[in-house]
Amino acid sequence: MLNSLSSTVKKGNITEYLHFAGENTGAARLHSFTGGLRENMVPESATAVVSGDLADLQAKLDAFVEEYKLRGEIKKKTVSTR
Repeated sequence: MLNSLSSTVKKGNITEYLHFAGENTGAARLHSFTGGLRENMVPESATAVVSGDLADLQAKLDAFVEEYKLRGEIKKKTVSTR
């Protein structure tokens, strides 16, 4: 659920910040999401860092990129926890 939306409009440029209610404590956890080189620019790429139960993530990504005619890939990275 969207908790708040902050907007800044300056000389025809717009910057949006979305804030969602709730906890990031489900079976999969989003650690970060980044995209774009600067504000008010359609990003060439985006990166999400997630962990947890990701068993069906590849199938969901495949369906999403097909529906929206995008490209996407999953890169697996093992992180050691000491």
